[in-house]
Formats: sequence, structure tokens, C-alpha cells
Amino acid sequence: MDRVALVSAVLLFAVACASSPEADEPEGSDVSVWSDPVRVEDVRHDDPVPIRDNPPPEPPAEDSDEEKQKDGEWLVAPLPFVNPTLGGGLGFFTGYIFPLDPEDRISPPSTIGLGGFYASNGSWGAFGGMKGYFADDTWRFRVGLFHASLNVDFYGIGHDAGEAGRSIRLNQKVTGGIAEVTPLVGWDSYFGPRIRATWVETEVREDDPLVALIPDDWLSQQVISLGAKFQRDTRDHVRYPTEGTLFELTLDSHKKAWGSDEEYDTWESAFNVYREVADETVLAGRLFGRFTFGDVPYYALSQMGKKSDLRGYNAGQYRDRMLLAGQVEGRHFFADDFGAVVFAGAGEVSAEMTHWEGDEILPSLGAGLRYTIAPENKVNFRFDVAWGAEGWTFYFGVGEAF
Repeated sequence: MDRVALVSAVLLFAVACASSPEADEPEGSDVSVWSDPVRVEDVRHDDPVPIRDNPPPEPPAEDSDEEKQKDGEWLVAPLPFVNPTLGGGLGFFTGYIFPLDPEDRISPPSTIGLGGFYASNGSWGAFGGMKGYFADDTWRFRVGLFHASLNVDFYGIGHDAGEAGRSIRLNQKVTGGIAEVTPLVGWDSYFGPRIRATWVETEVREDDPLVALIPDDWLSQQVISLGAKFQRDTRDHVRYPTEGTLFELTLDSHKKAWGSDEEYDTWESAFNVYREVADETVLAGRLFGRFTFGDVPYYALSQMGKKSDLRGYNAGQYRDRMLLAGQVEGRHFFADDFGAVVFAGAGEVSAEMTHWEGDEILPSLGAGLRYTIAPENKVNFRFDVAWGAEGWTFYFGVGEAF
């Protein structure tokens, strides 16, 4: 554990020290989608939804960017993609970014959107949802629905199973939704309840000893959780922050008492920090942890590569009860709409909170290009090339990795 902690500390220290002490406020980004077992986000359609913008000091002039934003901004993005989980394919996202109350100059714009994808390995999915901000940003909410049929590889459980590289093909049909409400509780902090409901149908398409790790009663599951979310947000901009921090802590508790087939708890914690180190140049850092306790089904274990922690890995190749990951990313825009990034990170999965092996750390290195597709709200199209322990991978998506 000492070596993992050291790597994480060095990553954050590099970001925190990159600017003057006055730049203590602003921050991070929410990249979650709506399912726990297998998320549409596995296709790298990062959610470009805003969370918070600082209010302008005075009402804008009639022809300013802020005034234009009163009318909202459409985001239409066809998304060719390549990633190690699903192969190549084509996705789309259509969203509308708009203020719920045009007279509210404090709340960031809300977003409503629909999306979907089809992958070369036969996977497909569709989703829709909304993130809303109102009452001078004292209330935030999120709702979403999704359905997907995913052909994924199952490598087993633990670092050694992932390193062995032997897998079987599963088909997962996932349907569900999420709702959460987080009112302001003070000190730039939000806290409130959330509920998630997911139905997972798994079909095993190969006869292999790995099948023994998936009991028959896990092949058809109803997954219902009640939980809570805490967020402290000091970012100067939510889609492309240049200063600030974001801390999030989320609990999802699955109990038979409220309809879940299995009983287990999931904790997620994330800390993002941003510093503008030069004109149009931002240094960003992220620490992420996911920890599961109880009778955890294979699909709900913590999986490296499932989100953007870390890039360079097939989602689920390295999975276990616990996960820690850290990364830093340098971002620079060299023209109005064009930019580039470089990034590096490390992470590890483990069966126990107190047992981490320094020689099992997974590395990540890479670079990418950015193109702004929604200038009024600073939403970027991204293309990343990442190297991990298993080789090179490619990603297309909308919104920053974190």
C-alpha cells in the first residue's frame, strides 16, 4: 500500500504546486452515466453535462455570450469510436444546454440529452437523461434511463486473472435508471439522496472453467440501491475548468429489503484539482477510489478502465473488490477551437482494503487532441491515444476525461 499511496500523493502534489497559493477555489468534472453493472459510459461517451459556473459580476450586454446562452445551445455529435472494450463503432449524442430560469444568473445551464451507439462486436445501447440546476444553484438534480445489449469479455477476478489475459465472451442486457437530488448545504457543498434500479441479464456463450465464477443466480439480477451523494465544488467552469477542486463521495447500498437480489455496498470517492499554469494551459489531476463490501456480483466489482480511470485498459480485464487510481493531465489550446493534452497515471485493484501490492501497479500514458463543438458552453470533442500494460488503445468521446 505504501507505494500506491506514494504514487497518488506525488500525482496530486504535482498539480497542487503548479500555481500560486491564491488560486485555491474552483474545480473538476462529473463523468458518471446511469448504470452500475455495465455503463453506457464504457463506450467513452463522457457526459458533457454542466454542474456549476461562477455568476458574472453584472448583467451581460445584449449581444454577449451569456445573453446568447439564455436561448440555449444545441449539441449534436456523431461519434465514431474505437476502444478496447467494444472495438469500433458509431455513436451519437443530441443535447440541449439551457437555463431553467433565464433570470437566474447564478445557476449553470441545465442539460437534457439523448444518445446511443452501435459497436462492431454487436453491442448497442441507448440512453436519455437530464441534469438540472435552479434556485440560484441551491438545488441540483439528475435523472436518467438507459438500455444496452453489451458483448463483453470476462477475465476472472483479481490482478493475476487480468494479467493472464484469458477471457470468455458474455452478453449482458442492462436496463435501468437513476434519480438523485442534492441541495446546497453550505460551504460550496451539496448533499442529498439517490436511487438506482437496474436489471441485468447475462448470457454465457462459451464453455470454460471461468464460468464457475458466475453462479447461476447471478445470470438474472434485479439491482436496486438507495444511497446518498456528497459533493464540494469550487470550479470556475464545469465543462472545461481552469481553476478549483471537486470532491465527491457516493454511497450505494443494495438490500433485499428494498428489492435487490444481492446485499452489498459500494463507495466511490473522487478528488479533482485544476490549475492554470500559463495562458491557455491547464494542469489537472484526479484521484479515484471505488470500494465494494458484501456479496458483490461479478458485474458490480470495481473495474479498471470502466470509466476514464485509467485509460489504456479493456474495461473489466482487471477487476476486484477495491480500486485505486490517480492521473495527471496537461491541457493546452493552441487555437480558438483546437487543443491537445498529454496524460499519465497509475492504478491497482485489490481484494482487500488493507492489501495492495506495489508490483501490481498498472501504468497509463498517452496524448490526445481536442476540438470545441459547443463554444458557448466549452464542450470539446476528444480523441485520445493511451498506452497501458496490455498495449495501445484509442478513444473518441465528448467532454474531458475528468
